[in-house]
This record gives sequence, structure tokens and C-alpha cells, in this order.
Amino acid sequence: MNLPPFMINKVISENKDDIRKQYDRLYTSLEFVQNLSFYKWVIKKVRMTMGSSLLDVSCGSGELIKLCPKNISCMGVDISENALKRAKIDALPSSIFIQSEGEHLPLKSESFDYVSNIGSLEHFSNPLKGLSEMHRVLKKKGSAFILVPNLFALFPNIYQVLKSGRIPFDDQPIQRYASRDDWERIIEESGLKVYQSIKYERVFPVFLSDWLVLIRHPREFIHTLISPFIPKNLGWCFLFLCIKN
Repeated sequence: MNLPPFMINKVISENKDDIRKQYDRLYTSLEFVQNLSFYKWVIKKVRMTMGSSLLDVSCGSGELIKLCPKNISCMGVDISENALKRAKIDALPSSIFIQSEGEHLPLKSESFDYVSNIGSLEHFSNPLKGLSEMHRVLKKKGSAFILVPNLFALFPNIYQVLKSGRIPFDDQPIQRYASRDDWERIIEESGLKVYQSIKYERVFPVFLSDWLVLIRHPREFIHTLISPFIPKNLGWCFLFLCIKN
């Protein structure tokens, strides 16, 4: 796989069993989620049509699926059994969850109107293979929405480099960063066509629980206030809206 020239990597293990076990351990103690207002923001940007179907690849504990409109038929896949146990809590009975790695989806081609991958592609051992699988299971003219982190994010990457001389990495087995243009190029290499890229930094809460978190964390509140003024190419993440031609 030819990675973009400015993609920064941290790879502990590419062994699938090691990766699955590590995520099972992480999901016993950590929360890989944004606040609920973030998932509402994503759903609003995508504007899914009534009666359509959604596959959430690397669904984690299922927050996106749980907030989808009830008239959307949802399926989630994730490599971690512990993540899926969390996803099934409070999910609609009609939601389906399958344990699978994102690079090899056990699903028929052209099965879904929408495919999502939120904050997970950068953790795939083979991002292009994962994207190609998303392309495969999408119906013709179906849409994909993909959130990935920016190498040149003002917060935390550039700030952390200025402060300590190193870019931040988390506890996940694989971590990648790339610029907006480089992410777009690898997405389009899979056959998906990017028709819009949207900066994600922070969103103003639409749930009381999210407001309470901001009130308890003044720095996060300030970050939310200044988010609209951060230039797009220095944003924390990018949400790519794509179509299968």
C-alpha cells in the first residue's frame, strides 16, 4: 500500500489477533466516543433519507447508530467483542451488530445506501483496503461519510509539537495522521468520490449532558468558542462526504 507522503504513523502491531485483543482490553476501561452532540452534528450533515440503510464500520459502542432516526435500518461492525457488547445496550432491537475487521466485511456487495466510518480509518492496518470494502458494499450512488484526524491540527498536534517537540499518539495499536489533501487522495483511490470536506473542531452542545461537561471544563468551553475561527486546514479532523459513482 502506498501511503500518502505526509502520513505520520505509529504502529505497535499489525497482527489482527493482537489488535482485537488490545481493543477488547481498551473497551473495558476507556470510552472511544465523542459527546452526543457530535454524533447529532454528523447525522445532520449527512441528511439520510427515510427508509434507507446504514452500515457503520468500526462502530465501537454504537453512539452513531443509537442516535440515527428510527426509520433508518442500521448495522454496525467492529473488531472488538467488548465494543459490540456496549453497542447493543440501549440500541433499537432492529439494529444488527457483527464482529468483523473493517478490511474484510462479511457482507454482500452493493447492500447499503450509506456507509460511515467515524474516527477509525486512521487505526486500520490497511486504510485503502478498508475504503475499498466500504466502496464495495455501497449501492451505486450510495454515500459514505468518513471522519479522520488532521496531521496539521492546531489543537492538539501543532500545540503539542510547540510544547514538547512531539506529536501526540494514543493507546491504540495503530495511529495515523495526514493532511486534508492526502486523506482525500487515498479516499478517492478506493473509487469513492469526495464531494465535500468539512472541518470538525468542536460543536456547540444540543444535549444538556454535554453542556454540563463544558461547564465543568473551562478550557474545553473556550476551545468550543474559538472553534469557528480555526482555519479549515488547521482543524482537528475532517468529515469527508463521498459518493459511489
